[in-house]
Amino acid sequence: MKEIKLLEAWAESVIEERPLPIEHDIQYKASRAHPDLSPEQALAVYMANELEKNEKVDQQQNYEIDQVEHEVDDVEQEEKNIEAEIARLMQLVKKSR
Repeated sequence: MKEIKLLEAWAESVIEERPLPIEHDIQYKASRAHPDLSPEQALAVYMANELEKNEKVDQQQNYEIDQVEHEVDDVEQEEKNIEAEIARLMQLVKKSR
């Protein structure tokens, strides 16, 4: 019973709403990045910049994924070529016996 009460107390402490640290507050970041703009304009510009950064990161990651997929395709094709060459050589060995 004591363990259940401790667990419930812990769950309540975890669930309770805590204020967001200021360094994670988007409005704060926007206002600091664009102090000359109104809060709404600063937030809009900040979010647009963040989206643009994320888009660039996504494009780079997609490019890298495409490169890896291309390398995998090349390796698979090389494997097929090697298997075909092994099969051809095995045929030659069988014929020469």
